[in-house]
Amino acid sequence: SGKVSPVELTNFCRQFAIMLNSGISILESLSQLKDQNFSSYMKKILYMIYDDVKIGVLLSKAMEKHKKVFPEFFRSMIYVGEISGGLERVLNELADYYDKEVLLNRKIKSALAYPIFITFLMVAVALLFLLFVIPTFKKTMNEMPGVTLNAITKAVFGVSDWIIANGLYLLYAIVLIFAALFGFLQTKKGKYVFDVFKYKSALTRYVSVNMVASKFTKATGLLLSSGMNLVDALEVVQNVLGN
Repeated sequence: SGKVSPVELTNFCRQFAIMLNSGISILESLSQLKDQNFSSYMKKILYMIYDDVKIGVLLSKAMEKHKKVFPEFFRSMIYVGEISGGLERVLNELADYYDKEVLLNRKIKSALAYPIFITFLMVAVALLFLLFVIPTFKKTMNEMPGVTLNAITKAVFGVSDWIIANGLYLLYAIVLIFAALFGFLQTKKGKYVFDVFKYKSALTRYVSVNMVASKFTKATGLLLSSGMNLVDALEVVQNVLGN
């Protein structure tokens, strides 16, 4: 996928910091790290970084070639650690940051899991009634002489008949709509529209605002405490928020 999970980045930072604290050089640490229990993709990246550092390239510059693996925030922190001589401290701070990010994402998923599950369950139950229960009920009502149906009952029967008759076309339409929506959300405009929706929607506004505020304060505080000035820190942080 060209990406590395925050958990793997955390493990990388922890192990790297331990080696540097033990007096091992950056090059020797990378030599050890590239053979550790990382994913095959991460190992491939570490081999390339090791080769670059071996010929004299700065660690942050070597990571800049792999922007999908090491985001700008990560690379900026590494650069600050290199020029300040406190790389091991920065690595520990990065590990703490990604630990908290993983925990925050888990809390968000837990908070959203229940309403999403309830929504899908409601849709499934509605379809079950319209496709199976309502037709049986309609057949029973038609077999009873002298029964007069009210407008609501007739409307429900009509909806059930329409879904049964056009269910396949409806399924195709839903798939096409979701595919088009997914494609739109991958564009810059689509991501902006979705982020605006998250801020406007009553269901997601509270979680979205607090998530972005948490990321902003943690990332900005980390950059400032590492010695970066405020203007540069804000330029870096705008790419960290993901919104």
